[in-house]
Amino acid sequence: MIGLDLGTEKLKWFDGKRFGEGTPSGNAPLTVGLSSHTVLVRRAAYPICKGANLKRLILSDVTAELSLDPSQVAVSYCLAEKRESGCEFFVFVEKREFLKEVEGKFRYSGITLDLLGGLAAVGKLYGSALVVDAGAAKVAFYLVQEGRLRHLEVLRGGFNYYRENLSLLLNRLSPFLSEGVKVLLIGGGALDDDFKEALSPKVDFEVPNFPPFGELAPLYFNAYGLYHFKSSTCKAYFSRSSLFDLEFLQKNRSLLLKAAAAGLASLFFITVGQLFSYLSAKKEYYALKRALKEELSKVLGEPVLAPEIQVPQKLQELKELREFLLADRPPLLYYLHAVSSSVSDGVKVLSVEGSVRSGSFTVEGRAENGEALNRFVENLKKRFKKVSLSSNREVKGGVRFKLELSGVKVGA
Repeated sequence: MIGLDLGTEKLKWFDGKRFGEGTPSGNAPLTVGLSSHTVLVRRAAYPICKGANLKRLILSDVTAELSLDPSQVAVSYCLAEKRESGCEFFVFVEKREFLKEVEGKFRYSGITLDLLGGLAAVGKLYGSALVVDAGAAKVAFYLVQEGRLRHLEVLRGGFNYYRENLSLLLNRLSPFLSEGVKVLLIGGGALDDDFKEALSPKVDFEVPNFPPFGELAPLYFNAYGLYHFKSSTCKAYFSRSSLFDLEFLQKNRSLLLKAAAAGLASLFFITVGQLFSYLSAKKEYYALKRALKEELSKVLGEPVLAPEIQVPQKLQELKELREFLLADRPPLLYYLHAVSSSVSDGVKVLSVEGSVRSGSFTVEGRAENGEALNRFVENLKKRFKKVSLSSNREVKGGVRFKLELSGVKVGA
């Protein structure tokens, strides 16, 4: 068995002793972890806790919400919490088109999520922890208590983005940074000095380091967990290998089919009590759907009859409003304040031009001498991540200069 982590930039594998990058050689079956940056994660409650009917309910609910044909998506799930009226699950949704590419490329025993490999690793090594998986295309975090998954979120954008927009990440993490919870930083961000330097004043985290990986443990953390996936408390597979893929079973296919037919015949005689149980569960499920529409109507301030249409429309409106207001970027006055606060004696700023959307500005001005210009540049470096002197020339009464600035430091 080999654990294979399909990262967005690199493939990482572990076979119990050795580890490396790329596709592992040999015929050993793989437990494949898909990169979670393409996966939709949701938490949902249902009136039943197991069985084929549960998977059909989840698939029906997901496809209705996303307005997709059931043949277009694959779902997997694992238990989050048991309730008196049913169970709550973590549900993971992936495009079947992408899943087929992976199925055709690898000899696998099962295909799941890279994050769930990390969950298995936490259960084996720590038991409980808050894990921040800072990858190149996503930053995800999940809370594990006594080996069980309690919370999971996937944030679009990699650690380079959240290094410059750290407040967005901290706002999501802050409810879980309670005293006594070990915080583990894994993924490429755990090896990025700039990201760790930005995060360390706000979060007390630990970077895993254990054999045989040593300092590379953050990169292979999920692959290690995928190798030990059989012991995971959340075995959410998108796809499992068929029993008939094995040579022995191929030779005995006829016998197995007869045994399966006999088993199905015995299952056909379902009891009336089980049928009524299912009908009751279905009734409760539709009652929950009506309650959901009522709550959504209160939140959106308008009648909700088709959540799968109205909710995405409202989200799109909010997204467009955010883009229009540039809500995820510092305001223009913040940049101007950073420039004006950097001006020292002997420097006069003549113009500031740029764009808040790009975060880049050009500053032109005049300094009494080179020493005054150097003081101004050093002050700017305290408030901007990149400062470069594009031109300077001596003129009557001093030095004429032009500076390029980008990446204002929030809070500097």
